[in-house]
Amino acid sequence: LEFLHRCVVSSGTDGNSGSLTSQHAQDLCKIACDKLKDSDASTRQAATDVLILLLNSKDKVIVSTAEKITSSLQSSNPRAFKTLVLATKRGKPDASENRVSRPRTAPLKATPSQSNKLGVANARPTTAPKSKTANVPSVPAKNAPSSGAADEKFDESALPSLDESVDGLSGLGIPQWGDDADNGGVLAGIKSSNWKQRMGALNNLATFYESHGDREFSSITFLFVIVKACTKSFQESNFNVAKAILELFIVLFKIHADRQTAPETFLYAPIVKLAAEKIGDRKLSDSSSSCLNSICVVKDPQRVLHVATKTVDGVKSPLVHEALLVWIKSFSANFGLATLSHGVKDVLIWILKECESNNMKVKNAAGDVLGEMYTQLGPVLESFVKSSDVSSSISSMVEKVFKDNAHDPNANQTERRFKCITMSSSNGPSGGPGKGGNASSMLALPTTDLMSALKSDCLDRMNDTGDKKSWRNRKDALDEVDAALGKCGGLLSTEGKAFLQLKQLAANLRLRINDSQSNLKPLAASVIGSLLSHLDDTAQAKIGPVVFPALVNAAMNDMKKTMRDAAVSALEFGTDSPKQNGGGTNASSVEAF
Repeated sequence: LEFLHRCVVSSGTDGNSGSLTSQHAQDLCKIACDKLKDSDASTRQAATDVLILLLNSKDKVIVSTAEKITSSLQSSNPRAFKTLVLATKRGKPDASENRVSRPRTAPLKATPSQSNKLGVANARPTTAPKSKTANVPSVPAKNAPSSGAADEKFDESALPSLDESVDGLSGLGIPQWGDDADNGGVLAGIKSSNWKQRMGALNNLATFYESHGDREFSSITFLFVIVKACTKSFQESNFNVAKAILELFIVLFKIHADRQTAPETFLYAPIVKLAAEKIGDRKLSDSSSSCLNSICVVKDPQRVLHVATKTVDGVKSPLVHEALLVWIKSFSANFGLATLSHGVKDVLIWILKECESNNMKVKNAAGDVLGEMYTQLGPVLESFVKSSDVSSSISSMVEKVFKDNAHDPNANQTERRFKCITMSSSNGPSGGPGKGGNASSMLALPTTDLMSALKSDCLDRMNDTGDKKSWRNRKDALDEVDAALGKCGGLLSTEGKAFLQLKQLAANLRLRINDSQSNLKPLAASVIGSLLSHLDDTAQAKIGPVVFPALVNAAMNDMKKTMRDAAVSALEFGTDSPKQNGGGTNASSVEAF
């Protein structure tokens, strides 16, 4: 059977004499189907491999012939039929690989009755639901956030049972697979109540897959089912066993990296949760961090961080929160925030929430992450935080963090230590991982309707010249506009009538440049500069000409230096792109000027 398998693999590569015909496929399928009931597990596995190879053939005629022959197994050998369905394109509607591979599917927990067959229930009981026979689709995320972060929920009805998984691994030639637990047996050890034996079995599995993982890639699904069932769904209290689980999956994700294949939700989400829960344990911190890094290499990091932060939200221990924040800072430096794309917003919201912690170590760790993020995002991050609903104490803390960290405009173009090699298949930013676009493309700038933030009589008070004391009304109106602009963390909304209202406000402010009360003139010029600095490039070029002539006249002719300086500053703001968009000269506004 192994010889026949090699013949099928090499068919078509040795001239006409090496081609595989429909009759050949029919004969091979009949031989393999007859051997699926052989008493020797390795023979059954070899027969299964031949059938899988034929069912995954590029030749549609071969596939059709194989499907006709194997369809009889649905009644004569249901278990073998299900195994074939799970491991071929029939179980993956969108399969893209033509090589022999079992599907990447959603997880399934075994019933206690299934565990009893292995002797697992007596030593390591499980409470997981019963499996169902089903084809194995690629599981879509449910209710995913708008940022693209995947929900960790997944369909639990499509993985093979424990018996099928044990059969799947039995024919791989894993050393000491069937030996007694006392003699280092892998299967007996992993289901043992003795933590040393469980740890030894996991380490042996890691060693085997480290050497043969690429060849046995299709068996990872079976391995996952067994490890999950025998470790209380990865909820191991013994840190040695937990560390062995993490290191086993580091090996498995390395195999995915070598094949440049992203793991399905059922495989990575539970391990992200395990790593996030254990990252605060001093003995498991390094393994947890390494595991999270290995997952981010093969899976869209924004999905990984979504699962990790949501997991930690349910953990009370401040040590876990602090440790995850430390890892996120390391992730930001090693992968770059560009790999998060629009997921930066979700991570940032979570970090700002951590800033409110009563534990100083957690709060300081959150500040350190914000410092690294500011280095890469700069004014965009500052604007986002400014527009967020945070307390005054948090706002002061964040402002200090930003002052202590310099923004690097080229940070998002820097080659990073790690990169997500499957980013293109995970809806990552264009241009490839490791490097990204500008900060505003990752973190959408908030917009503010300025006029709705002002009192309805603000413009009337700004134009009040009724008596000698009316200057106070004009000053109050200018202060009101200045305060509203100060609270605007992003840009002003210019949609619909908002643009016309802003243009009218600019015209009213222009009158105050020549106010009879000299102290109001520099204030008016300052407010105009602030207004122009919160407009996008197009709106700035349209509203600028309303105030440019009056500002130029004041800058050249006013008797007081404070007014001349305020006018020049307003002109600078009016001809530069807002810092939230990266700053620099606004060519359209300069042309209008």
